[in-house]
Amino acid sequence: MMNFRGRLVFFRALAILGLTVVFLRVVQIQVQYGDRLKKWTRSQDREIELKGERGKIRDRMGRELASSVETLSFFMDPYEIDNGKIFAIRVGRMIQMNPSEIYSKFKANKNKRFVWLKRQVDSRTRVLFEGLKNNKIEGLGVIRELRRQYPQGDSLAPLLGKVSIDGDGIEGIEREFDKNLQGGVTLVRTPRDARGRLFYIDKDQLLSKGEAGKDVYLTIDLHLQSLVETALDNFKSKYSADTAMALVVDPATNEILVWAQNPRVQRNGSLFRNFGATDPIEPGSVMKPLLMSWALEKNLVHEKTVFQIPNGQLKVGDKVFKDAGHKARDHFTPEEILKYSSNVGAVSVGQRIGFRGVWEILEKLGFTEKSGLQLSSESRGILHKPLEYQKVEQATMSFGQGFASTPLQIVRAFSVLAGDGYLRPLKLFKDLNLPHEEKGERVLNPKTLSRIRKLMEAALSDGGTAMSARVEGYSVAGKTGTSQKTQGRKGYSEDSYWSSFVGFFPSDEPKYLIYVAFDNPKGDIHTGGKTAAPLFADIAKICLRNDDPLPPTKAPDVDRITRELAQVSKQHSEEEQGPVSEEELSQLEQEEAKQEDVQVDESAEKTPPLVGLHLKNALKIADKYNLNVKLKGKGHFVLNQIPNSGSALKKEREVVLYLK
Repeated sequence: MMNFRGRLVFFRALAILGLTVVFLRVVQIQVQYGDRLKKWTRSQDREIELKGERGKIRDRMGRELASSVETLSFFMDPYEIDNGKIFAIRVGRMIQMNPSEIYSKFKANKNKRFVWLKRQVDSRTRVLFEGLKNNKIEGLGVIRELRRQYPQGDSLAPLLGKVSIDGDGIEGIEREFDKNLQGGVTLVRTPRDARGRLFYIDKDQLLSKGEAGKDVYLTIDLHLQSLVETALDNFKSKYSADTAMALVVDPATNEILVWAQNPRVQRNGSLFRNFGATDPIEPGSVMKPLLMSWALEKNLVHEKTVFQIPNGQLKVGDKVFKDAGHKARDHFTPEEILKYSSNVGAVSVGQRIGFRGVWEILEKLGFTEKSGLQLSSESRGILHKPLEYQKVEQATMSFGQGFASTPLQIVRAFSVLAGDGYLRPLKLFKDLNLPHEEKGERVLNPKTLSRIRKLMEAALSDGGTAMSARVEGYSVAGKTGTSQKTQGRKGYSEDSYWSSFVGFFPSDEPKYLIYVAFDNPKGDIHTGGKTAAPLFADIAKICLRNDDPLPPTKAPDVDRITRELAQVSKQHSEEEQGPVSEEELSQLEQEEAKQEDVQVDESAEKTPPLVGLHLKNALKIADKYNLNVKLKGKGHFVLNQIPNSGSALKKEREVVLYLK
């Protein structure tokens, strides 16, 4: 019988042998099966690539146009699910998803460990899920993601574009600046136990910690944008047009303040194309002042030039050009050509310039290139140089027919007339180092600018094609355009038109350049003067009510103001402020006359300009000046003020505002 010491030695040897066997087995496994085990371990987990917060798109004031919000995404592990039907019913209720769809995914992916169920759910579904007491189900996983949202609804939608479910920009600015906006990437691993079952862990651990993307700032003014879109939508509905477009530009900087279009989003949620950049249209008569400016620049035409048009007809090749209706005349001055929008007159100007000169100004005004924006979707337009023998095609280019340009190209060309005579790229993005020369190329000298602006005012004068584009108290330079829509080889449509208007104001020192266009307005009213010009006037008034007051540039019509104030008095004689009597009007006129004769103390504080402003904005300005305001009449806009703007304020600091 083995004694105690012998047993101790035996068991010690046995333990050493066992440990040696285990050690050798571990070494064997590590050496022989190490790579296979690593792969098997990795297969237990699922790596998901999540992106950090995408940069925001903002307007010129920093207001958000596109941002990212936290949301939930759900996935399942079919390997963990015992009963697919019960799982589908329970989960369907929790995440607002059709159980049959969940069950179909379960059956089709039984051998997989990770299957997306529903990604980036809406806020209602998220609140519902997180409010459930028992929301932990075997096989269901939850991940926090960032979903792209557009706080302004469909405003600017075709321009902003959209992102994919994985956060990649696929349209519009989202695509163009995807590298800037894109956030950093984080690999999130969903851990499992030894049997491969998913650990349900705190959802905060399944959130990307990647670096946020950079913000992109636009030159767009969101306040103006929303107001112009409302006006545009109303006018499109009024004329039953297929599409409508409006651009507002600051001609001093070429910054685009408003980019509005209708329609914006289709019923299925997809975006309409960005008309302003992608759709070339025949510009029509808006080309006439551009051509006229070049004739003035080259001293080929002056204001008193008379173009003789025998019998009101002009033959070019085998084509006879003539104006219809009241436009038909046997002679034109440059002012009359623009006022009545004469095609025959425009062809005459083009002939005087010569086709080489016509083509030269088209090139100088940027019609052979893009507008300079960083938008890959932008079209270059459709402009082919007619051959030497194609005299008719050369002639029609004088009044904007036979070639097509995008709204951006047209606006850029008119920025030369509304700006300082230089051709510069349009701007949509702020704080970007763009690879172009800021100064651009001079096209027109200052004297020519002054002359063409004066001639363009004729279109808004009595009898002109754009009388409905007038803006009370301001000088406006503009031009209507009405062009038949091409049908390819079939020629031009007889009942489908593009109607447009482009103008700027005040015409002597332009602050706003506005372009509006309608595609196929319905009914008897389809010309630019009857459709686009009134919308221009509405948009101009919206711009005037913007943050910075713009003083009137035209002297008020005293007779008209007297009549309207008398009418206000008659309609609101029972107002608490008291009626505006004829006697009071007479006294006010005398007071105004006296003010003109008084020697003004240059050191005295001046009365601010309030005429033309919305009452709310006028009161804000009056409050800044600490004025005592008295209101006469009833309405939302200031029709007149006493004392006049620029007059020295008296001690009582009283200002009377007449409302309309």
